[in-house]
Amino acid sequence: MSDLTLSPAPTIGSLAPFVNTQAGASYTGVSADRNALVRMNNAGANTFTIPPNSSVPYPVPAVIYVEQAGAGATTIAGGAGVTVNGVGGSLTIGAQFATVTLLQVAADTWVVTGIPFNTAATGPLTGTTLDYRTLTLHSPNGLYSSTILVSDLAHLTFAQDTMRFNSAGGTQYMQLDGNAANVFTPLVTVPVHVSQLPAAGAGNYGGRMFVDDALTTLVLGLGTTVAAGGANKVPVYSDAVTWKYG
Repeated sequence: MSDLTLSPAPTIGSLAPFVNTQAGASYTGVSADRNALVRMNNAGANTFTIPPNSSVPYPVPAVIYVEQAGAGATTIAGGAGVTVNGVGGSLTIGAQFATVTLLQVAADTWVVTGIPFNTAATGPLTGTTLDYRTLTLHSPNGLYSSTILVSDLAHLTFAQDTMRFNSAGGTQYMQLDGNAANVFTPLVTVPVHVSQLPAAGAGNYGGRMFVDDALTTLVLGLGTTVAAGGANKVPVYSDAVTWKYG
């Protein structure tokens, strides 16, 4: 086998990463942005546009890294005929210094990975403080949920296999781990009508609910199947067959 000669000969310098800083409100990628970092540094909202393959023929698969270097939210957009996909349809970075990866999977199809959780719908992101963020816990059957307001990152802490929620004063009021949920304050169950109770089958065995239109009182109905038709507010539980007073 004869020796292989590359012309022109590659140099270490040609492999160095390329950083392209843009300060405008909009920027369309160029061929040199392939495998490079584009820093969108603008105080206002700005847009990085992926050009169509007909104008900039990136070799598939190409990769471009985009950083929201400024305070203004950076949105990834596709040029004419370009499809850009992101988890949940989110294409806005929305957090300063966050970086996303643009992956070209076909000539005019790209995927955005690494988008941080979107701040637009749940409140502003200021430094390391999350204002008005919520955590929603859903029941296995999807019918009921409980939403917890997390007003500051300091109130939501993580350790290995453990998540803790603290009050604004620092008092711990809930801890979730791999085996249990420990609640250190009164646990409030939202009342429902008897007709709104989910099926008391095996999937809800041992589940507890609270109804506000029971036919009889807890004392008179204890251990029997709950029925609607009254104004009694009572706790009920599932025995995998029916919901019973108790």
